[in-house]
Amino acid sequence: MAWFDDGLPTHLSGDSRYSKPNWHVQTDLGRKAANIEALITFEDWINARKQGKAIYFIARMEVKQWLDKAGNEGLMELIRRVRSREGFQGVYDDIYAKASLGSPEKENGL
Repeated sequence: MAWFDDGLPTHLSGDSRYSKPNWHVQTDLGRKAANIEALITFEDWINARKQGKAIYFIARMEVKQWLDKAGNEGLMELIRRVRSREGFQGVYDDIYAKASLGSPEKENGL
């Protein structure tokens, strides 16, 4: 997924240009954000960028939300399962669903 390929390093970089306050300004409170489901291929990514969509913001926000639930363990499981040739989107969704059923402490960020 093109959005994950750029969303993960953008999130991990901690670059303040992609912070939540800047998200609100750059995307006009989300109105100028790209649809994450439409950013599958590299071509999708380039086309959205040409249209002025805030692609790095939406990709970073999606990855952050997923990592907040799945954690490092989920990321390592994602890498392992995709390396074993399971489809990315199915694995991504599966790990998120399992993590969402986790403990209340994890859900509350404790």
